[in-house]
Amino acid sequence: MLNKTANLIRRRAGQRQFSTSLNMKMEDVVAKRQVEVKDFVKEHGKTVIGEVNVSQVVGGMRGMPGMLYETSKLHPVDGITYRGYDLFQIRE
Repeated sequence: MLNKTANLIRRRAGQRQFSTSLNMKMEDVVAKRQVEVKDFVKEHGKTVIGEVNVSQVVGGMRGMPGMLYETSKLHPVDGITYRGYDLFQIRE
């Protein structure tokens, strides 16, 4: 039982260390991306991209451009990718 507990503690410490490292790297990436988005809005903020009606808004914004977003993808074999990088690449 003691060995099992010790292994669990080591694993959690490793996860915390990985999380801290990943968080620090992502802070830099996110800060750079925020600058890119801010510059994009300055350049294209007044550009009209379509018409919107009330039923689209009430219906959950179906069929209308509403937000610029980038998401992670979960693949059953390859795992999680974020902006084209898997988490192990980001970690390194």
